[in-house]
Amino acid sequence: MKKVWIFLAILIGLNLSADPGDRNQRWQQFQQKEGSDWSAHWTTGDHIRSLYGRSARTSTSGRNAAGEFLEEHKLLFGVDDSVDLRLTVVEESTLGTHHLYQQYYGGLPVYEGELSIHLDRSNRVIAAASHVHADLHGSLSFHPDPSSAYQTVYRMSGEHGSISPGKLMVLPMGRRPAAVWLFEIESDKPFIAGDPALSYVALVDAANPNIVLRFRKTSASFNGTGNVFLENPVVTAELTSEKFLYLDASTALSGKFAVIYNANYRKTWLEDSFSGYTTAREPDRQYDYDRADPRFTEAMAYFHINRAHDLWKSFGFKKLDRKARVVVNVAREDGGPGFDNAFYTRTPQYPAGVYVFGAGNKFGNFGLDADVYYHEYGHGVLDHQKPGLLTSIESNYPGSFHEGFSDIASAAATGNAKLAEFALSSKKTNKFKGRDLENNNRFPDDVILPAYGRSEVHHTGLIVGGSWWDLQKKIGLRAAQELLFRSLKIIPNEMNFFDLRDAFLTADRILNNGANQQAIEDSFSEHGLGGIDPGQTGAFQVNQLKTAKLDFGTYRIKLQSTFHAGDVILVFAGYTGSNLTPGYNIFPIEFELTGPGGTMPFAYLTADEILNGTHKRKKGALQAYIFADNDPAKGSYTVTLRSRLGGSQVESTSKSVTFSIN
Repeated sequence: MKKVWIFLAILIGLNLSADPGDRNQRWQQFQQKEGSDWSAHWTTGDHIRSLYGRSARTSTSGRNAAGEFLEEHKLLFGVDDSVDLRLTVVEESTLGTHHLYQQYYGGLPVYEGELSIHLDRSNRVIAAASHVHADLHGSLSFHPDPSSAYQTVYRMSGEHGSISPGKLMVLPMGRRPAAVWLFEIESDKPFIAGDPALSYVALVDAANPNIVLRFRKTSASFNGTGNVFLENPVVTAELTSEKFLYLDASTALSGKFAVIYNANYRKTWLEDSFSGYTTAREPDRQYDYDRADPRFTEAMAYFHINRAHDLWKSFGFKKLDRKARVVVNVAREDGGPGFDNAFYTRTPQYPAGVYVFGAGNKFGNFGLDADVYYHEYGHGVLDHQKPGLLTSIESNYPGSFHEGFSDIASAAATGNAKLAEFALSSKKTNKFKGRDLENNNRFPDDVILPAYGRSEVHHTGLIVGGSWWDLQKKIGLRAAQELLFRSLKIIPNEMNFFDLRDAFLTADRILNNGANQQAIEDSFSEHGLGGIDPGQTGAFQVNQLKTAKLDFGTYRIKLQSTFHAGDVILVFAGYTGSNLTPGYNIFPIEFELTGPGGTMPFAYLTADEILNGTHKRKKGALQAYIFADNDPAKGSYTVTLRSRLGGSQVESTSKSVTFSIN
């Protein structure tokens, strides 16, 4: 069939990069109108990324106040008259109203291109954030039929699970707009061995559907009357009898907010879409199991998931007022008896999400530790409040906050700074390998996990976990948890820990007239989060590209330039980084794969953390996976790519590498 291509001509926007004089002048004008009590977080392009404070001006209309604020100060946020912004969402919360503007380009929504303005009950602006791409220019080309893009995603998913209908959007690739098809994937098998993720978002190039320009998982892991442990066998060793609320008419451990499935140490997660699992049933609704009974873990799950639900609902959170799917006693994918992990995953089929708890092999049964239930439910809460955090790409701070938030959710429920004393203690040595919010971890020194050589979300998240624990010691668990929850509305998706601090201060100003300002500032400062947000002011240079073969079975990587059908090919960017703020990524903004014609391999692009110093060969930054399946054409291929440094506008020069498939 003859392909029909659509070309949309777009006006070229102005380059808004301002010199320091322009920035200072605009900032002074802003303060003259809005007052001086503001904390601004700037991009390297001299535009405001996020802003927290309280305007001196009030308005009778929230919509008018937001619109006037945007019109008067849009240049500060990198927005000119050529940018198409449309008000799409207005929400209310305890803090006030939240106005979300979606960016459009060529009549299509821009992926994660948005600007938000937040107002208090007096319609005074208290926060704003911009992730607008004002310098996009060029035409959009795409095939209007998503079937080819769908087939690429179908191949990626290994023909497992379900894929949503495609949604046509625009993805900024540097200054070039790329039309993409967005798909949500729900899989019953992980794409990468050992990765527990079950749900993903894929953005496929609508002009070249063999290329997946963005691929992000949308799950998070712990790695992390019935009888129950109120916490776990270490902290609360005695069983207690508790009421099981919200049960439905089935007499099973199924109710309004949770249904429990038992993998019985034999099945993996989401096997057969729950059909192979069991669920405990008791006609008299007495779930009084002995600890040795596998159904005891089900009772733990039902009680603690419901308790987590009720704790968050007490703050007015209602987005999880629906039935969550919870799987316990999960075996390893290789058939081993105990999976050493637990995780939450987003899923279109089950809106409240799926929560999976391994039976444990080297560690204890994760389903016997309430800390793990509260932690994973915390992921669900945060994902339903700020879904963009799991798909962010600029840095590892949104993911680290996801883990820190979930650690806090557990500590707030138990009043105990240590997490998973049972689930994360070695069976062999009894050594505790979990996390402790009673810590001295600081930014930037403890962003990097020494044994790992880079940031690791659970380790990095201890910085905000420690800040919050210190704060609750000053103002109390409940007050500190409420500030955390209320702050979520006003942090941007591409946030960092300084955003969280300023969001706390803003929420406290609205809720408590700033009564806790000193406690907040002191608690964050004790963990290196005082003063001005440093952002990312470093530099990098890509020196060369290298290709390597990935063995999915062993996850070993071997540098080579000759491959065969069925191989997974990695593309590494060797680079030199200097004066970098830790925790930020580099990712491709230009990617081209050319070959001999015929059946082309498909590829997906990825982000990888960048570090100071020179990093060559396999120690470079991973930028792409290329899958030589489906009998690709034999011959020589060339990859050309250019990357951007997250949190900045710094870009590399284009580099190329050639490889062959025989």
